[in-house]
Amino acid sequence: MGTGNQYEGRVLRENLVLARPVNQFTQVASPEEEVSISQPELAAILTRSIPSMTPKAHRWIGEMEEIAETFQQ
Repeated sequence: MGTGNQYEGRVLRENLVLARPVNQFTQVASPEEEVSISQPELAAILTRSIPSMTPKAHRWIGEMEEIAETFQQ
């Protein structure tokens, strides 16, 4: 997998969107399990990178509030 976070994030979003319909027809328990089975390299990247994102999440609070306000109008 590449090192570009935008690419990896896009792939994750696409996989999670696709995993939901797949789960209806298979015995996969979660999107995380689906990614770990179908794309183990991506699962390894996410396992390493997601824990380091949590302490930085506060950076996006303002942006998320603006987005929420936009949809309420």
